[in-house]
Amino acid sequence: MSITRNRILINIWHLLYGTTTAALLNALALVVLASYLQAHDYGVFSVVLAVAMIAGFFTDVGLSDIVLREGAKKQNEHAKLFVSFVKLRLLFLLISVVAGFLFIHFMYYSEQEIVLTSYYLLLPMIMGVTAQSIASTYFQLYEKMQYISYIKMISASLLVFFMIVGVGLSFSPLVMALLYGCAYVIAGMFGMILFLKHARLKWRYVPFHKELLHQLWMFAAGGLLFVILPHLGPLVLERSITLVEVGLFAIAYRIPQALQQVPFIVAGAYYPALFKEFANSNDKRHLQLNVVETKLMGVIGMLMAVPFVYFSEPILVNVFGNEWGAAAPALLVLSFMLVFQALNIAIADGLTSSGHQTARTCTQFIAVSIGVFLYYFLSQRYGVIGAAVAGVSIEVICLIGFLWMYRANGLFIAKKVVLPFVVIFVATVVVVHQLSFPGGVGAAITVTIIGMVVFWDRDLRELMLTIVGTNGLRRKEMRGASDVKHKG
Repeated sequence: MSITRNRILINIWHLLYGTTTAALLNALALVVLASYLQAHDYGVFSVVLAVAMIAGFFTDVGLSDIVLREGAKKQNEHAKLFVSFVKLRLLFLLISVVAGFLFIHFMYYSEQEIVLTSYYLLLPMIMGVTAQSIASTYFQLYEKMQYISYIKMISASLLVFFMIVGVGLSFSPLVMALLYGCAYVIAGMFGMILFLKHARLKWRYVPFHKELLHQLWMFAAGGLLFVILPHLGPLVLERSITLVEVGLFAIAYRIPQALQQVPFIVAGAYYPALFKEFANSNDKRHLQLNVVETKLMGVIGMLMAVPFVYFSEPILVNVFGNEWGAAAPALLVLSFMLVFQALNIAIADGLTSSGHQTARTCTQFIAVSIGVFLYYFLSQRYGVIGAAVAGVSIEVICLIGFLWMYRANGLFIAKKVVLPFVVIFVATVVVVHQLSFPGGVGAAITVTIIGMVVFWDRDLRELMLTIVGTNGLRRKEMRGASDVKHKG
């Protein structure tokens, strides 16, 4: 178990620096582009980019998760698996590109600028996303997360470089769109070179791995629901409250949505390990690993929520401007979503890796369906606060559904992790607010109590000691290597 834990921690570190660096560079690229283009041109670009990202999802439709599932089975030959995977992805790429262009032409036939921009952005963007995804899936299966980070950082660095060059040379919006897509293509080529170098596949006379199609529609449906969920609020709220209120909700929702990448880093490291334990019939180890992941994710979610619980208004005013201070109450409510989202990601991974993808998808479908009504009726009655409550309620519905579908394991995780963690966090926040402590004091008290949870929980305490021990061992090895050099 300690070997598995060490490997997971190393993978978390690789994904952490890669994802953080890439996120910052991607944000910088969008800032450069937005400051260069006029509002109208940026709006056109945003529409085509959204279509490209959704089309990019349809080149995968859950195949990456299925590869992790099949690759964890010892009897499956990885070479055959990946040849079949790549062939399917290329087929889906062709379908997605055609469907993307047809969608643009059908929906925006009167907007020639959008149609023209799609010619420059759509194809290179989808090709690049597909190539990067294929390579990343391979390295995730073999738990070599450093290569995933390399691909992400190369992609983001190229994006910033091309945007700066385009601005410096005063390129037209169409050429800027082409450069944006080319950054993804070049990074995708880099990823494919790494993939082919490590995989060494034989492409001819390889029979198709039929198990890739098993439960594909469920993975596709689950992925589609995941893509829809972040956009559900604004789509529904447009019909129930004013556009000004929609804007306030959107700015408050965007912050926890962006921070969702942090628990996904941890999940990305645990995911292949969970598949392998279940494939090897180590049900007890699978549950133990999932429990530790859920505890770690819960702590991360609580820590991320603390600043927005106590400093929601200063954060909004200082980052976005005074006019956005009105979104502070909504952000305070939505900060609780970070806790529930983090727990949901871990428990949902446990469901998927143990062969319950259907249960996961059904739960997501029910949550999204109920969410439409919650967003509409709560926002109509209580405005932006009602919309924020609806957003949190959807995550609570998912959490209850995932635990229920997980059966005995779900009951165990609920008793050991979910109930104590949620009760401790909510009770602390309520008591601190009732006692009217200043924000800084309240945040310090809450973080201290979270620290006590980590200290008193055996799994988390051992995890922290492992991190400290691993870092100490690395420092000792580095000092030893340095001493040898000096002696030489």
